[in-house]
Amino acid sequence: MIIKEPFNVYLAQGRFLSPSAYKNCNTPSEVWDKQKDPPSQDNPVFVFGHALHTDRLEAKLFDSSVIIDRNEDYPVQDYNEVSGTISMRPKQNRNHRARLQMKAFMEGKELLTKEQYDLLKKMVTAFPKYNPELVDLLDPEGAIIETSFYGKAIFSDKGIFEGFGDIPDLDYQPADNELLVKTRPDFLKPDRFYLDIKSIESALPKLMAKECINYGYDIQAAFILDFCNFLLQQNEDTFFFLAFEKKKPYQSVLYLAPQRMIVTGRVKYQARLERLHKHEDNGYRVYATNPGDLFVEIPWPAYATLDEDSVINW
Repeated sequence: MIIKEPFNVYLAQGRFLSPSAYKNCNTPSEVWDKQKDPPSQDNPVFVFGHALHTDRLEAKLFDSSVIIDRNEDYPVQDYNEVSGTISMRPKQNRNHRARLQMKAFMEGKELLTKEQYDLLKKMVTAFPKYNPELVDLLDPEGAIIETSFYGKAIFSDKGIFEGFGDIPDLDYQPADNELLVKTRPDFLKPDRFYLDIKSIESALPKLMAKECINYGYDIQAAFILDFCNFLLQQNEDTFFFLAFEKKKPYQSVLYLAPQRMIVTGRVKYQARLERLHKHEDNGYRVYATNPGDLFVEIPWPAYATLDEDSVINW
């Protein structure tokens, strides 16, 4: 099931799992606990990231999809000398901010501070400067942009992941051997490539690799490829990350996810889905080597281990 819908509506679909959204969770219980309270659209990371996506991928919609929290619009011009921002101590200022937040919520828009807006514009303006040949890559003609994909993961009688399936509507009730899943790729061109935008501190290759490992971008890329390929009935395996620096000189770099990264992510997301399907979480035993153990051995690292001949200099 493929739907064009607002980002906040997608976030609110708590019945559907997004393996890439829970890549930093350590146990199934953490995932299920977060499912009860889907992430809010006003999360600062989501706000800035989604605004960047809109400005870069759907520029014509940007001005009508954001509200700028400008210092000069506040009733009381009580500036903080250090940060250069308006003080929230006066009641008039607090009320002004609250009204902006309510307006953004009611209209389904992103509320950006003036500082966020200025940073975003610097990043986007620098894009054609450093990558003029990539401007055409993001041509919206024929592309699927910020679109939600919904479906189900199917498991064998032994709980082994078997593949994906489609669903007729969002009210679908999964069978015992199914889990509802979802994803929302930033940008894709059918039978050509998938692309995800990331805002990072530095676009250096070795630092980008570290970002991918730390934040589970391998899981995200592999899941998007496999699930969306199934729903689109295609077999595309090219996945790009477009990294935008959040500091001068605001460079942007197009990275290709290598196959070894996709293969690793595929193993990870399938293992996660299998554990979630089994609700495999028996307290501390989730960390134990053997399910029947009454203890969990501390994973003492090699670098902190001394042999008998070692001498400690206090």
